[in-house]
Formats: sequence, structure tokens, C-alpha cells
Amino acid sequence: MPTPGDPLIIKNALVRSEGKFKRQDISIDDDGRIGMVADHIGGDDSFDAAGDLVIRGIRNCHMHASTVLIRGAPTRGGLDGWVEDVLWRFEEGLTRKEVYYGSLYSACQMLKSGITYFEDMHFMESEVLRACEDSGIKASLSEALMDQNDWESSPSNIASTIELAKLARKSALVEAKMGIVSVRMASEELIDDIVRTYSDNPGLFSGYHLHMNEVRQDSSFSQRSYGMPTAHFFDSKGILGRNTTLAHCVHVSDDEIKLMAERGVCAALCPASNIRLDSGVAPLERLINGGVDISLGIDSPAINDGFDLFSDARLIGLLNGVGPERLIEVLFGKRPLSEGDDADLIFLDRRNFLSPSALSKHICFSMGPSSVRHVMVMGRFVVSDGEISSLDEEKARDKAVKMSEQAISRLERFQ
Repeated sequence: MPTPGDPLIIKNALVRSEGKFKRQDISIDDDGRIGMVADHIGGDDSFDAAGDLVIRGIRNCHMHASTVLIRGAPTRGGLDGWVEDVLWRFEEGLTRKEVYYGSLYSACQMLKSGITYFEDMHFMESEVLRACEDSGIKASLSEALMDQNDWESSPSNIASTIELAKLARKSALVEAKMGIVSVRMASEELIDDIVRTYSDNPGLFSGYHLHMNEVRQDSSFSQRSYGMPTAHFFDSKGILGRNTTLAHCVHVSDDEIKLMAERGVCAALCPASNIRLDSGVAPLERLINGGVDISLGIDSPAINDGFDLFSDARLIGLLNGVGPERLIEVLFGKRPLSEGDDADLIFLDRRNFLSPSALSKHICFSMGPSSVRHVMVMGRFVVSDGEISSLDEEKARDKAVKMSEQAISRLERFQ
């Protein structure tokens, strides 16, 4: 395996371009970007990818990474029951060490599953940032800002999100977004403070990240409280835009879909967690036909049965009647690999393919994390032959197990 960061030519890769797959070479510059994608690129320092399909890394656009520590906790009472009876109990005693090791474990699992970037919204996100730096995964991080819960105080506030954003500016892997938990969990006064802070600190935040219409109560609350649908309320505050991520979007109207497309937001759909909590199924086909930019999200790994967005894409595709060509774009994006792009690449084992004429179907309906051989972030191999190469994964897992036992025992006291 080449030394991380060295200039490199990936030879004989099967590359997706303009909806088709063909064998090409890819050069990686020493700054971690793609230099060229061509039929043949000469050079001495090369990596033979003849057995691999090389494609853009998967983006997990909604996540609460540290909650992996309470995987296996009960999921009763729908979203609100889960949040109030389990999640808030976990979060009230959350420590910085738990956040770090939970996030580090999640980062390792994501990388091995072909995810090279994730968007996280939770607490003590500076510890998530540290986990990203140690594992080599890219991320956009948001402190979870809310004031409509029954806690005495929240670990996240305007000051902590500014501090996070300043730390993120020093990182090559991480950026910060302004996080709003939801229309029900953040008062209008807090939302106005958030928007004012965003405006008063130009360039500090890369966008907004918020939950939208995960359950019907969100849309009915917005209509009742503000006299308009949720998307229109957030738009009236200047929040919707090309760098805004709206998580879930299960219960969206046609008018909201039209507005989302006009503003260029990203809708991060989380089918596995939504089904687990009986929240509904996001209308993937309506969103695609409406021109909305679509991505997927794991949401909380405590209520998602894996880090497998291949399976989640299959799930929501089958439930919505959406075929593999569109699902490929949901998983990997529409754009082909291009000069100047960050070299965030995954190498999928072509030995899993039975027919070279049906690659899109094989990727969407037959592949999963076990098909991921290597993963590259910013031109650096962070997964080699299915194993984390950026850190000692076994040590990280052992630490996460101890943190998980600690967190679960805290929950059991309330059972």
C-alpha cells in the first residue's frame, strides 16, 4: 500500500462516468485531490485497482455518532417516547470521554462501510472533531441547539457552537454548521438568536443542519404556532439555502418540496431509523421528481441496525419504487469523478459482480460494507483490505465497549 499522502496513480479502475462504467486511471496529487481521470496515465508510483470499482465515497448526511454507546436500548413509544425515555436519559449524564470514544468507534465503522463524510448533530462536538482527526474521516459538525426540553441546562449553547466552529477552521477534515434540533425543540427566540449569530460571524459556519418533519407533530406544530408549513417557517428566517441540510423530511407537502428544490437544500433521508420508530417513510420518488438534492443518513446508530447505507438505499428504494440508476445517485452523487475533487474514494470488490452489464443493480441490490476493500480520504488510505489503517481499531473498540457499559448502566437505573 502506498505511503499516505504520496502522489499516486490508481491504475485499471472501473470508473462510473455519465451513467456508464469504464476502465480508467486516476491520478492523485500530493494535496489529496484528483489530478486527472483518463484512459491511460503514465507514471511509476501506482496502485493496481484492476479488481475494483472505484467510486466517490458515500456521504452520511445525518448522524448522532456517540449514541452508538446505547445500541440495544428499547425503542418504545415512537420518536417522542424514545427521545424522552431513553435518549435524554443518556444525554443528561453524557461525558466528554463517552462522546469521543463513541464517535471514534462510529467513525471506524463508517469508514469500513464506505462512508468518507458524515454530518453530525449532538453535544460536545469538539470531541467528535477529535475523533475525526484521529480516524481520518471528513465531517460537518453541529452543536444541537434547543431550549424546549425539561433539562435544567443543555451542554450546547451559542457560545459552544462558536467555539466548535473556530476549532473546525483549523482542521483540514472538519467544518462546522449551525445546528437547530427542530421546530418543536427550539423556540422562535432561540432560532432568531441562532440566525443572528450566523449572520454576525460570516464565514465561520458552512451552513445549517436541522431536523425537519420527522414526525407529523412537527408539521402540525409549525402550522399551529406560526401559521405556515415547517419549511416555509425556516425559510422565513433565512435558514434554507444550498448549504442547509434538512434531516428526515418524512412528512413534507408538495409546496414544501417545491420550496426545498428552489432553495437547493439537501434532504438527508433516514429510512432505517424512521421505520424503527414508526415515524413513516420519506417520499423519495416525490422528492427526486421535485428536484430536491437527496442524500441518506444513519441518524442515531442506536436505532439503526448497522452503518450500512447500501441497505438503507435498498430499503427506501424498494418502499418508493425507485430503481438502481437513481439510487446510485442517492448513494454516490450525480457528478463523475473530476479533476480538482478531493480524492475521497472507495474501492468496491468487483469479484462480487456476476454480470458486468448490470453493475448498477449489483451495487444497489447485492453490495454492502463487506464489498468495501479500500477507502481513501483526501488521497490517504484509511482503510486497507477491509481494515482500519489510520489507527488501532481494536484499542478504540475496547474503549468504546467500556463507555457503552457505563452508559447502558446509567439507563438501566431508570427502567
